[in-house]
Formats: sequence, structure tokens, C-alpha cells
Amino acid sequence: MMMRLGMLGMWHTHANGIVRQVAAHPKEFALVGFHDPDPKVAADRRRRWQPLVPNLRLYDTSQELLKQPLDGVVIEGRVFENLRLARLALESGQPVMLEKPAGTNLDEFRQVVALAQRRHLHLQMIYLFRYMPAVQELLARRGEPLRRDPHLHQRLRRPELLGYVVQPALVG
Repeated sequence: MMMRLGMLGMWHTHANGIVRQVAAHPKEFALVGFHDPDPKVAADRRRRWQPLVPNLRLYDTSQELLKQPLDGVVIEGRVFENLRLARLALESGQPVMLEKPAGTNLDEFRQVVALAQRRHLHLQMIYLFRYMPAVQELLARRGEPLRRDPHLHQRLRRPELLGYVVQPALVG
């Protein structure tokens, strides 16, 4: 059964990766619609994503998109607006994939987490590091799975440390 997703906010640079992944798996996922409060951002993303999502539909408001039959909502707006968008989605009964960083206010984030818990809805922070082209290349060259490493971003900037990332004996 195909998962039907909506996207609130289209500004974040990682939104493109989500769109590409969904487009690459059409039997599993569909992007039902999009909304961004900035018409310029929405128009730009429509132009860029239309080849990947031929039936790309923009909604005038978040609420209009949230009225559609969805299985979940991806939040990809500006950092300062993501918690508000996540709250709207959760209040409409939708599970949420929330871009990082979640927002600019820790107390507000805690309130969103509490809302998801009260509603028994999933709230998942997005971390798609394994889909980054550099990581894909590393994995292909080594033929090994990537191990979790909290300092990986720093190591990718220092090539001499990459062995630490892909050598299981060093990571544990």
C-alpha cells in the first residue's frame, strides 16, 4: 500500500532530497501536495520538482493540504516555522517527519512532542545522512555498511579521518 505524504514548508535545503527519494520509490510513496507560505519559494520548488513529481499540487494554505487524505506530513520549512507547522499537522491527526533542527525554542519543541504523545502520533526527526551522495560513494567504495558516528560531519571534512568511519574495528 502506497504511503501518501504532504509537505508543509518547501524552503529547507533537505526538502529536495525527500522529493528525490519519494520520486525514486513510486510504488511505496506519493507526494499528494505541498504548501509553503512564501509564494516565491513555492514557485521555485514547483519549477525544480515538477520533473520528479509530474502531478505536483500546491495548496494555498497548510489547512487546505491537511484536509487531504494523507498518511503523514513532512515538515521542511524555515527553522523558525517548523514547530508551528508540525503542531498543525499533529492537531489534524497526522504523524510527522520533522526536519532538523526542529525549531528555535526548546519549550515549544517539548510541547510538540507532548502533543504527539497525547495524540499517539509518531513524531520523527529526519536524518537522511545515508542518502547523501558523498556517503553513498563511500559505501560503494568500501562495500561496507555505515556505522553510527556522532562526529561524522567533521570527519567528512578531514579525509584522513574517513577510515575511522568505515572500519568497524575502529567504530565498535
